[in-house]
Amino acid sequence: MISRKFNMCLQTKTLDCPKSGVDIAENITNAIHNSRQIVFVITPAFLKSYWCMFELNMARMESIYTRGGENIMLLVLLDNDVIKEMPRSLLDIVESKSYLEYPDDDSLSCSSVFWENLVDAIQDKD
Repeated sequence: MISRKFNMCLQTKTLDCPKSGVDIAENITNAIHNSRQIVFVITPAFLKSYWCMFELNMARMESIYTRGGENIMLLVLLDNDVIKEMPRSLLDIVESKSYLEYPDDDSLSCSSVFWENLVDAIQDKD
């Protein structure tokens, strides 16, 4: 197996502990601006979260206005039923095929294929 290294900014470790004097919204926009790729794990809780939707919308604005339409977002759907709850803006991304589905099957082979596809999707955008 080939070893791959990525730098990550995780919400619970990086964004929820703002630097002194910097609010959460500014931390989010700075993290997005400094990221080559943003992976969103879409769940029903994500869709109901103000801050998660803020992150998604800021990433869309970064993509459109700062990076000339470059697709910097990758959605991971943990459950296909979540599509029924998505706002139109997210459905547009799903319809453009910029997403991965986490396998329902817990077998090692399905899980391995998912993780390889995720790594490949991130590397393709580097």
